[in-house]
Amino acid sequence: MIIYRSFYEAIKDLPAEDAAKVYNAIFDYGLNGNAQQLSGIALTIFTLIKPQLDANIRKFENGTKGGRPKKGTKPKPKQKQDESKPEGNDNDNVELECKSEYKEWFDLWFAYKSEKRQTYKPIAKKQLIRSMESKYTPAQFKAAVEYSISNNYQGIFEPKKENKPEARSPQYKKATL
Repeated sequence: MIIYRSFYEAIKDLPAEDAAKVYNAIFDYGLNGNAQQLSGIALTIFTLIKPQLDANIRKFENGTKGGRPKKGTKPKPKQKQDESKPEGNDNDNVELECKSEYKEWFDLWFAYKSEKRQTYKPIAKKQLIRSMESKYTPAQFKAAVEYSISNNYQGIFEPKKENKPEARSPQYKKATL
């Protein structure tokens, strides 16, 4: 039971006999749930205090029910639910339907994307395989996957070709003595 300052402020200026009646009524009601027969000013003061006592009792009773579940615990399934739905990674649900010479590099690419918590839906996965097999030879695809992973790319791109300047012949030759 909680005694608020406002209770004290309302009761402190009462005559001692009325103050004692109000305090007894508060304690008996708050601790035991018994309402006492009051009259006059004691009844008036207790009538103002009683709603707060009721609210505190409700809070206490609700608190004994266990409260909110701790974080990190999964809620219990509803009674009507017979079994839980399986959850899975989209990358694991589709068998790779690609040519064998590409398989190792597609496995590497999908593992890389999975590490980044990015997944392909089955249709997108099939479309990627189809487009990469038509665009690249196995050797080119290997190089593109390695290049894209090493540069932390979102997609598969072929390596940039470096433009090396052609070796110029010097205009002047060194003379040796």
